[in-house]
This record gives sequence, structure tokens and C-alpha cells, in this order.
Amino acid sequence: MEAIVATGSVSGELLGEPSAGLRAKMADSEVRLFTPFQSM
Repeated sequence: MEAIVATGSVSGELLGEPSAGLRAKMADSEVRLFTPFQSM
């Protein structure tokens, strides 16, 4: 994986409502979290 990351930039996005555990793991991450504005 290091060789792939060294060739360019890598980013990530997550859409949804993550659990408290996942949200805690993402606290120091550069992954952007998008949560639904309105739920049906």
C-alpha cells in the first residue's frame, strides 16, 4: 500500500450514520464524514 500512496494523493469520504465506535476511530482521520440532512 505504501508504494501506491507514494505515487499520488489519496482521500476518502464516508456517507451515512456511523456507529459511535466507528466515529471514535475516525476522530483523527482525514476521511470526511457526510451524514444525511434528513432521514425518512
